[in-house]
Amino acid sequence: MVEVGSGSQFIPSKLYVYFQQADGSYVRSSEFAQGPILVAATGDVNGDGRTDLLLHDFSGSSKVMIYLARSDFTFDPPQSVQLLTGAFPALWIGDFNGDGWTDLVTLHMDATAFFGSRTGAFTRVMPTLPYAYQGRTVAVGDLDGDGVKDLLAIGPNSPSWTLSIALGAGAADYSNVANWLKPMTSGWSSEPIAHLADVNGDGRLDLLYVTGGRTFATLLSTAPGKFDGDPTYSSMDAPFDYAFSDIDGDGRVDAVGGSFISPVQIRRGDGAGGWSLPFYSLPALATPTGWTVKALVGDKDGQGNATLLVSNSGKLSVLTPR
Repeated sequence: MVEVGSGSQFIPSKLYVYFQQADGSYVRSSEFAQGPILVAATGDVNGDGRTDLLLHDFSGSSKVMIYLARSDFTFDPPQSVQLLTGAFPALWIGDFNGDGWTDLVTLHMDATAFFGSRTGAFTRVMPTLPYAYQGRTVAVGDLDGDGVKDLLAIGPNSPSWTLSIALGAGAADYSNVANWLKPMTSGWSSEPIAHLADVNGDGRLDLLYVTGGRTFATLLSTAPGKFDGDPTYSSMDAPFDYAFSDIDGDGRVDAVGGSFISPVQIRRGDGAGGWSLPFYSLPALATPTGWTVKALVGDKDGQGNATLLVSNSGKLSVLTPR
């Protein structure tokens, strides 16, 4: 697990790596890196089976720094991938073209993909998602069911917002682009944060996004790679971001997130794209108080049970089911 502390282009941020122990606890490393680092990601870049660390350096040079993991849980000195000047602090990793090697997606004036190779070198690809840069959000997933990951971005196109999709065809081809204008509420935190999950069980990924302005939106896929319908909105207490997973084991996607007034909120999915009213099942997190700005879901103990990781006001809480 990786933690990036508060920072900016002018104030150094600090990065720590947490190593999980056999008893399920975590040990924090000494300060791993310091500087204008706003985004961290992990993945196996060179195919050696170890988890490597990728950092987006926002110092003005716009680089992704890659730290290859060693067998003793330390890291090699960093390699760098040069981005376009002015790239936003956003980073997604995965095998986007199906060749078995880790690729990168970053944001500049559009969403920019870098395809990896067995040599560790990256080749820039330029999918045209013209509205991605202002929204600063991209989601990655197989939207049309062809086995190749596609790119989805949301950005402003006043007075509405534009949803852009670049369908991947493998072999460095993201030229098949479609755009939709969608209504979207506004608020002081109204930059959308996009997620993909199959919330109605039809085998297609649907779009879920937090819009600010006390709203949380669901846009169901209408056909492979298509979003021709209108979003439905759920009122929330000024949400920041959500995680989507089956929390209660009923086979349906649930939503976990936070707000101003409660560290953790959970909405149960109904399996048809709808959500229950939020309930606050974790009152013990009322102390320490603060804004919950990030929630993640994983399987901490390997038993198939959902584990919640919640960050709020400088605290990281790991919540396991009883």
